[in-house]
Amino acid sequence: MSTERSHLHKVLIIAYSYPPFNVIASHRPQSWVEAFIKEGIHPIVATRHWLGTETLADTETPVKTPVTITKTPSHTILQMPYMARFSMFSEKLSEFPFIRDLMVLSRKVFFGRLEVHNDASEFLPYLREYIRTEKIDCILVTLNPFVQAWVGYRLSKEFSMPLVVDFRDLWSNKYLSSSSKKTVSEKINYYISRFYMRRWLKKASLISAVTNGVLDHVRLVAPQKSTVVAANGFEKDLFQNITTYENKRKFIFSVVGSLYPHQEFDVLIQGMRKFLSDKKSDEISVEFVGVNQFPEVAQMLEKSIPKEFTSFISRVPRKDALRKMASSDVLFYIGWKGYKGIASGKIYEYLAAKRNILIAPNDNDELERILTYTNAGKLADSPEEFAQIMNEWYAEWKENGFLKYYGKEALINEFTRENQASILVGEVKKLLEK
Repeated sequence: MSTERSHLHKVLIIAYSYPPFNVIASHRPQSWVEAFIKEGIHPIVATRHWLGTETLADTETPVKTPVTITKTPSHTILQMPYMARFSMFSEKLSEFPFIRDLMVLSRKVFFGRLEVHNDASEFLPYLREYIRTEKIDCILVTLNPFVQAWVGYRLSKEFSMPLVVDFRDLWSNKYLSSSSKKTVSEKINYYISRFYMRRWLKKASLISAVTNGVLDHVRLVAPQKSTVVAANGFEKDLFQNITTYENKRKFIFSVVGSLYPHQEFDVLIQGMRKFLSDKKSDEISVEFVGVNQFPEVAQMLEKSIPKEFTSFISRVPRKDALRKMASSDVLFYIGWKGYKGIASGKIYEYLAAKRNILIAPNDNDELERILTYTNAGKLADSPEEFAQIMNEWYAEWKENGFLKYYGKEALINEFTRENQASILVGEVKKLLEK
């Protein structure tokens, strides 16, 4: 037994977002923990203290609770205090925007502090102290916050251990679009970030990303590195204990999750108006769940789509959001037209719900590939196409009382978090065996 213990590999996973923090980003590193355990590797998750009640607006609230280490035979959770020092300081300078902006820029240029908020650089001293007392075989950081790459780089350099860097996003997702206009500020931020990423990835033994589109940009700054795509996904038992709403008498069209101001809403708005023009509100419900993260988006949709059909629901606990998906006839997602490499975690939850998905406009990229591969729904590029698809589905629902689902379950199951985590963990295991 003692011999087995001495050869037990340990991987330090640095993840700012981790359960019980209720965001979709938390579930990616959680899936790795489960995959490492299955492989007989002991994962140690380094995150900040979370209560599980936080909203996105609460993430900058300082938490002074001392370091808490929860160790089990299979894994360890290391929860650290988070003081949000620079964020709090910049708030005090809100009356002096020029000075504040100058300090933010200087901090980025000279120190590589790429984020004002979620400044995970605060984790470094705690992790340095932990590694001095606990043998670690490999470091795995998931971005963002992007400064976690710096934390991993420093620890890898100081303690001579392999570093794996995972990209959930590009440091500027706007650069995944070749057509969108970039402001001078966005260009400056992009190239500052790229400069530091090139430096921090020098120590990386492996780089992973959620899509090839993201990875293509990362390869520009780290062309000689080993890379792997490990997509986002859904937990295989995600809907196991989720019940649908009883007495459902309406055809329900749902958007569950955030919508962003710079997304293209025309096909949705104009298409929905065409579809609803000859319909009665007692048979159709258009529901937006959690879109109030950006109030301007919610207000615009409220003004644009007939009020008698719509309901706007604030951000809800994940279980309630899943119940809403399972109770819907159509799940809608706005495609990132003109972008290469965007496939958020939400599309995979839609796949898990086994409800017809409508994407508009078509991104002609990752979303189209996923939807076509799994046959889990349809894509619309114009308001007319949108309205035609909706009318066909509504007529079927009226006739049968339900909407038939044609998704290919075996192919959909390739996108479970368990399967996608095994791709990355398998590559890390090869590193450890070397």
